[in-house]
Amino acid sequence: MSDAKAKMDAKKAKLGIKKVPASVQLLDTRLTSFDEEIRRQAYTGLSKLDAPEEPLVEKIVEKFDHENWYVREAAYMAIGYCVEAGCGELAGRSIAGHLEHEDPHIRFCAGRALLAVEDRVRVKLEDLKNPMSKNSAKGDPAIIAQATVAAEQAASHLAARLDHTDPKIRQNALDALSRMGQYCIPHASNMCNMVMDPNLSVRNELVRVIERLGPVLVEGVPKLASCLAEPQENMRRSGTRCLLEMMKTCGPEVAQGVADMLKHESRITKMASLEILAQMGHLAADHGSEMADMLEEPDAEVRLTAVRAMISAGKPMGHHLKDIKPRTLHPNPDVSRAAIKTLRGLASLCPKIARAAFKDLEEDPDDVPICTAAIQVLAGASHNVTPYLDEMAKAWEDKDWGLRRAAIEALSDLQEHAVPAGNEVARRLLHHDPDVRRAAAEALGRMGVHAGEFGHRVEGLGDTEEDPDVKRACTIACEMLYNAGMAKG
Repeated sequence: MSDAKAKMDAKKAKLGIKKVPASVQLLDTRLTSFDEEIRRQAYTGLSKLDAPEEPLVEKIVEKFDHENWYVREAAYMAIGYCVEAGCGELAGRSIAGHLEHEDPHIRFCAGRALLAVEDRVRVKLEDLKNPMSKNSAKGDPAIIAQATVAAEQAASHLAARLDHTDPKIRQNALDALSRMGQYCIPHASNMCNMVMDPNLSVRNELVRVIERLGPVLVEGVPKLASCLAEPQENMRRSGTRCLLEMMKTCGPEVAQGVADMLKHESRITKMASLEILAQMGHLAADHGSEMADMLEEPDAEVRLTAVRAMISAGKPMGHHLKDIKPRTLHPNPDVSRAAIKTLRGLASLCPKIARAAFKDLEEDPDDVPICTAAIQVLAGASHNVTPYLDEMAKAWEDKDWGLRRAAIEALSDLQEHAVPAGNEVARRLLHHDPDVRRAAAEALGRMGVHAGEFGHRVEGLGDTEEDPDVKRACTIACEMLYNAGMAKG
C-alpha cells in the first residue's frame, strides 16, 4: 500500500497536482456554504485548523474567483484571519495580484482583504500590549514589531498600485489604502500626488480620502498647493477642493502652503491662491503681509482678489495695518485705491482701523491726501464710526472740494450709522461760506431718510438762500429727500 501511495503521489506531483490536507478541504466546503454562520465560523477558526500555510492560503485565494459574491467576501475575511493563523504576510502577498483583476468586485474584495489584514494586526497588537492579556508573548518588543510587518506590507501592496495605468485600479487602491490607519502615513505624499491624476474619478476619490484622514495627510499639503500652478483649470479646481477639505482639520498648514504660492509668477496662480485664502477667513490673517504685497500687482483682478481675501480674514488683519496703510499714499493711484478699499472693508470689523483713521484726521488736518483717505476708510466703519463723526464733520469746512466730496459721500455710505451726525451737518447750513452751505445741503440730501428732522432745514435754506449754487444744491437735495419719503413742507 505504501508503495502504491508513493507512486500515486509521484504521479500527481508530475502532473502538477498538489496534495490538499483534509482540514483545508473542509475549509473549502465551509467557505462556500450558503449559511452565513457556517462561513463565519470557517474563517474565524483558521487558527485552530493547524493547516500548512501554503495550501491554506492558496485555497482561500482561490475563492476570490468564485462565482458567488458572498463566497468572495468570506474569502477576504479569511485573508485577515490568516494573521492569527501565523501566515498574514503570505496571505497579503498572495492576494496582492488580485488588486489588478479585471473584475471590479474582485478588485474591491482584494482591497478589503488587505484591510482585513490590518484590522486583525491591530487586534493582535492590542492583545500583546494589554498587561491583563493571557498571551505569553505580551509586552515582547520583538513579537510586537514582527506583528506589524503584515499590515505594513499590505499597505505597501496598495501603495504600489497608485501608479497603475488603469484609473479604476488606482482609485480602488487609494480608497483601500486610506482606510489603513497609521500604516498609510508613510504613503501620505504619494496619496496626495493623486491630485495630479488625469482621471477625475481618482481626483474625487482623493477629496473623500482627505475628508476621512485629515491630519494624517498634512505632509502632502505642499503638493496639493502646487496644483494651483497648473495651467489646466480642472486640475486647479481639484487642488482647490482638496485644500478646502484639508483646511477643516489642518487650517494653518494649508494657509501656509497656499500663501507660498503667492510668490509664483503666474497671475492665474496668484488669483487661485488668493481665492482660497478668501475662503479660509481668519486662518489667512497670519499671511496678511503676503496678501498686502499683492496690492501692488499690476493686474487689477489680482489686486481686487487680494482686497477681498484680506477683508475676509476679518478682525485679525488689524495686526497688519502697518503693511496696508502706507499703500494708501502710494504714487500709483490704483494701488492707493486698493489699499483704501481694503481698510474700508476692514474698518467695520476691526475698531483698531477706524481708530487709526480718526488719528490721521486729528493729527494731520492740513494734509489733504491723508485726510481724504482717512474719511474714505471711515465711510465703511459702520457702527465703529460713531465716536469720530464730529471729527469728520470738520471736513465740510475745508477749502479742498475733494475732501468735502469724500465727507459727503461718507455720510451717504454710512446710512443709519450717520444719523448722529445730522445735527453737525445741519449747523453747517448756517455757515458764512456758501461752499460749506452747499456741501451741507448735498450731504443731508444724500442721507435721505437718515437725515430725519434736519431734512426740512434744507427746505428752509432753499427759500432764503441768495447764492445760486447753494440754491440749486438745496433744490436737488430736497428732491432726494422727497423721494426718500420726507413730507413736503
